[in-house]
Amino acid sequence: MIKLKMKYKKMVIAISIGTICIGGIAYTFVNKDTGKTKSNKATQEISVTDSNFTKGTYKTASGEMVLEKNAHPEINELVKSYFDARVACDMDKLGTLVSNIDNIQESELKSVAECVEGYENIDCYTVDSSEEGSYVVLAYTDIKLKGIQTTAPGLTGLYVNKDDKGNYVIFNGLLSDELNAFKQNVYNCEGVKELIAYVQDKYQEALASDADLNKFYTQSQEDGNKTEEEPEVSTSPEP
Repeated sequence: MIKLKMKYKKMVIAISIGTICIGGIAYTFVNKDTGKTKSNKATQEISVTDSNFTKGTYKTASGEMVLEKNAHPEINELVKSYFDARVACDMDKLGTLVSNIDNIQESELKSVAECVEGYENIDCYTVDSSEEGSYVVLAYTDIKLKGIQTTAPGLTGLYVNKDDKGNYVIFNGLLSDELNAFKQNVYNCEGVKELIAYVQDKYQEALASDADLNKFYTQSQEDGNKTEEEPEVSTSPEP
């Protein structure tokens, strides 16, 4: 059995479902009725949680938004490489995958790597950003924790754009107010809310089916609560 070693609550964020982290900010959706609001109904019939889902158009406050699943192989490969490099604590590799390697702390990677064996079954849900050639990405993963048989479903929010060489990278700096507003509209899109609720449900099922996973989650929450009153040492933005 694993003993959790984490000074901050970021491990809880890493395995908590319904939490999206971009730029060091966590957005949590816990309403189990998400995805059921008729006024924001998707224009396609197939559910975003259906295995055959590839694309859906959703109404938002700023107009229609198209959510696609695994539509960009190069982004899927980028995200897979990013998660693999984080588990391997490969700072050199990460430097080629993110916009600013200085915003990633190797010590925190090592802390997470003590518990996380890998990320499996990656699906990337993308929305074209208002910034040309860029995307808001919601990466679904099954998180394999060391010493625990059942994987933990996860959903991570990332922002992907191109560097000065034209290569896709994960942007881990501070977004403009305009892009932050766009990103929030993505999170408020019914398809994304439905996806979050679905992953939340899958996570609860995983917890109920595996006592070791349930114990790990409970312990990580308890350790996180113990540090809630401690001052944050670093505010560097990270995806």
